[in-house]
Amino acid sequence: MKKIISLFLSLIMLLSITAGIDLSAYAATSGDWKYTVQSDGTAKIYEYTGSSSNVSIPTKIAGYKVTALKLSAFDGLEKNTKITIPKTITSIKNDVYGNYFTSITVDSSNTKYSSKDGVLFNKKKTKLIKYPSNKSGSSYTIPSTVTTIGDSAFYHVSALKKVTIPSSVKTIGVSAFYEDNLREIKIPNSVTSIGDSAFVYALDSSYSSASITIGTGLKKIAAWTFFGCYPSSIIVPDNVTSIDEYAFGGFGEYDVKLTILNPKCKFTDEFSIYTNTTNIVIYGYKGSTAQTYANKYSKTFKEASRVTLMQTSFVYDGNTKKPTVVVKNTSGKTLTKGKDYTITFASSSKNVGKYTVKVKFKGNYSGTVTKTYTIKPKSTTVKSLTAKSNGLTVKWSKKTAQVTGYEIQYSKSSSFSSGKTKTVTVKKNTTTSKTISGLKSNTKYYVRIRTYKTVKVNGKSTKYYSSWSNAKKVTTK
Repeated sequence: MKKIISLFLSLIMLLSITAGIDLSAYAATSGDWKYTVQSDGTAKIYEYTGSSSNVSIPTKIAGYKVTALKLSAFDGLEKNTKITIPKTITSIKNDVYGNYFTSITVDSSNTKYSSKDGVLFNKKKTKLIKYPSNKSGSSYTIPSTVTTIGDSAFYHVSALKKVTIPSSVKTIGVSAFYEDNLREIKIPNSVTSIGDSAFVYALDSSYSSASITIGTGLKKIAAWTFFGCYPSSIIVPDNVTSIDEYAFGGFGEYDVKLTILNPKCKFTDEFSIYTNTTNIVIYGYKGSTAQTYANKYSKTFKEASRVTLMQTSFVYDGNTKKPTVVVKNTSGKTLTKGKDYTITFASSSKNVGKYTVKVKFKGNYSGTVTKTYTIKPKSTTVKSLTAKSNGLTVKWSKKTAQVTGYEIQYSKSSSFSSGKTKTVTVKKNTTTSKTISGLKSNTKYYVRIRTYKTVKVNGKSTKYYSSWSNAKKVTTK
């Protein structure tokens, strides 16, 4: 049955590809290459009939400059092959679904494409186009420059057990990880879009700790996204607002606990959660759309639990901050720590930044819920505000512990409305005064200040701000 589904999906993809063929171009053959001459007089390679294990794409065929390549040109190969792409190629179509590529190398002078460690990217390496299906290695970390994982980028890569997707990635394309053999699928919070069939049969469900983690940036689980993936438990976070057809489930004989935390999540099809031979128990809140869906289509439903942090924001004072965690089921019953769940806090939570709390359920409850809280820098106060000719001088109390600098806002509006407010950044935490010039004379201004701390999060600088001070007012001279 798995093969039937795979063939069905492949046929759909093939039809979408052939629909885009330019029939005005004429086909020709030169040596091991089949190509078409395009309207601009350049050649597009669509088939390789040779048998070399190390293939260099020619820059010219029969006098025509080669500018375009279909990766499906190598579908007929039956042995491991390395290919080299020349500088003349400006268009590559990744329409290949299974091949023996072990490495793809691009001429460094190519202006459209590049390669790194045998993997194909666009020139700036913001898009990963193709990871060779037969490339050796059980793990791969996608470079942090990548924002898009292209359609079919990791199609049928059976050797990989783990792919690390960085927080730079925003988009995962159609069938991106189709029929892989991963032991975990971890989608970072930065991902906001996943194409249809992205992870069909991508998880090695025979692995006892196989897992799927869905980030907080995703709004929709597209059609067939996790079809054929059977971890013991999946948490669909409350940011997900819709689940399309065949997004979960399959024909495998597995037990899966699927927890849907958004009580208003939309199910677009009867088969959004496909339960044929797969035993999927849907967990959700009482009165939720998940319960309605389960009841309507005779699927098993159980009530999920609620996790609440009693405080989600703290102010830095040099001490460890751990919020009180309250865990209840949807009937309002408080669950018992140790019996029903365990809590894991960050190893250190003293300094300014964002921290996680993980609640792992056990016994009659399942899944893991992650909550976050923030430690903000200490605020400061405006000590004095002095009028100047067409300006003002503000002085404040110095704060240096876990403070990088200050932000000053001045406005003609007491409510600091956006159209009348400007912000000045002071980058040194030892500075305690600032003169602002170029203001209108004889005009009342309101001034307030806050501290900030810059923290590295996943290699990127993130600012955490204190609360604003009370505003003071002054009339310029």
